[in-house]
Amino acid sequence: MTDINTLMYTEGIEDMLEVLERRSKESASEYVRRVLEYNIVHMRLLPGEQLQEKALAEALNVSRTPIREAILELKRRNIIDIYPQHGTFVSYLDNGYSDDIRYLRYVFEAELMAKACEIRDREIIDRMYENLQLQKLYIWRDRDRFLTLDDEFHGAIYSMCGRDFIYQVVRESSLHFDRMRLISYDLDSARELIDEHAAMIEGIETADAQRARALCQRHLTRALSDYDRIKRMYPQYFKPEKG
Repeated sequence: MTDINTLMYTEGIEDMLEVLERRSKESASEYVRRVLEYNIVHMRLLPGEQLQEKALAEALNVSRTPIREAILELKRRNIIDIYPQHGTFVSYLDNGYSDDIRYLRYVFEAELMAKACEIRDREIIDRMYENLQLQKLYIWRDRDRFLTLDDEFHGAIYSMCGRDFIYQVVRESSLHFDRMRLISYDLDSARELIDEHAAMIEGIETADAQRARALCQRHLTRALSDYDRIKRMYPQYFKPEKG
């Protein structure tokens, strides 16, 4: 696992970028977008890092057209900033965007937890227990795998309530939130996640809707305190204040 502290702005793009394998039938622009998204979320490309079209095209073995198309799409999703006559940059961490997603999940996911207490789909509950065991296995072995399991755990709640499409919409909008989440993992917050996940499953199994809703809200609210820690420890990841 790469510690985010070891990544330096002085490295070339070819040193920082993790080049993913291109999928079958994936267009060049889709491929570039996926690679950039992955590297930004996983802090291989750091907040404030300038992106050079030529270097990206060479690293990914594509023309500059799909690079531009991918950059424009990620600009629309507020994870890349384009400043005319200055350049293209990875956006700084922004608690506004992150908190919007956290609030959306705080409101919606808590209600889904209460609904899940009524449904109590045994197959999905068993899948959540299996997911929890894998979280315990990977917690210190593989950060990326652990965070994927975290996504799948929450996705199971949406799936139990027949809201898979809404979950996909939430995931598509979570790039800023995911960067915060990754850094929180590196601040040793992961073990608390496992304990909270276990309590959430128990709340669903016992059909205690009030407790399940409260557990989910507390689980998502903790991101606020993590934000304060992140800003103190990594001020360089936030947009410099005008002074």
